[in-house]
Amino acid sequence: MARGSRRTEPCRSPLGAQAAESLRLRFAVTDTSAAFEVPLSRDVLLVVRRAVDARSRHMGWDLVARDRRLADSPNFFYECLCGHGPRPHDYYAWHFSMEYYPAERVLPVFGYPLDVRVRCADCSVAGRDAEAHFTAGTIEIFVRRLRVSNPRQKRGA
Repeated sequence: MARGSRRTEPCRSPLGAQAAESLRLRFAVTDTSAAFEVPLSRDVLLVVRRAVDARSRHMGWDLVARDRRLADSPNFFYECLCGHGPRPHDYYAWHFSMEYYPAERVLPVFGYPLDVRVRCADCSVAGRDAEAHFTAGTIEIFVRRLRVSNPRQKRGA
């Protein structure tokens, strides 16, 4: 596992009901690590991979929720395995510069009773579009267990 602090302290969710959630990972958005891995539950593993552009410049982070029991596990952050384009679980600098997604996002883990909240505290970006890159900030990832599983992933459009 790459460096980065993992903590499991209880927090209060600002999202509606006072659901207990725990901080699973905190790291600098400019961290040079290739990846982080942390368990979300017994079976689900969160993988956070450093994303680079065609010129190998760091542009953000890819978040993957996978079932460690499945050899070729899909990313359970995808609602549908049929789509393309920007997704909320892509945490890229240009999303911030273009205000495409908010700095704080709640990602359902489809087919599992888990939600993941990702936020970038004090993030700043330089550049725009394909030239955008993070200059500062801290990514924090929280997990919340639900009473009922999220719907299963869709297989087609």
